[in-house]
Amino acid sequence: MKELLLFVMSIPLSLQTLGQVDPIRQKLDSIFQHVDKTQIPTGYLKEYGAQFVNLKTFNGLLTDSNYVNPLVWSYVYASVYSGKIYGTNTLPTPEANYATFNSEALANVDANPVSMKALNYSSLKADALTNNLFTSPKMYKL
Repeated sequence: MKELLLFVMSIPLSLQTLGQVDPIRQKLDSIFQHVDKTQIPTGYLKEYGAQFVNLKTFNGLLTDSNYVNPLVWSYVYASVYSGKIYGTNTLPTPEANYATFNSEALANVDANPVSMKALNYSSLKADALTNNLFTSPKMYKL
């Protein structure tokens, strides 16, 4: 189980560190290159990152559908972390965050560690495609 968690959490870091070489990130960069990034106040865009979970579920209101275990929490964190569309990512990497969480859990065997963080992100308008908010300055003829 831990191996699977570490593998899944390494995906956003791989996307970030490979940069220009990663074909998925290159495609995302080309799709989002004309987005006005000044309209993204958080610097994190949900659609730009890997979505391991539905982030709408985690809106700050406690319900029976947004209780998390460490694995789900790490998916939420990695989803937001991978969505950094501009600027320096000031959040700890998912691997570093998981290592801290795991070391605290091991050090405090009798305690139940709880990790809380407000992760603000932005999202595209629901009608962005239908309102032609995604356009290309050049049309290519095949």
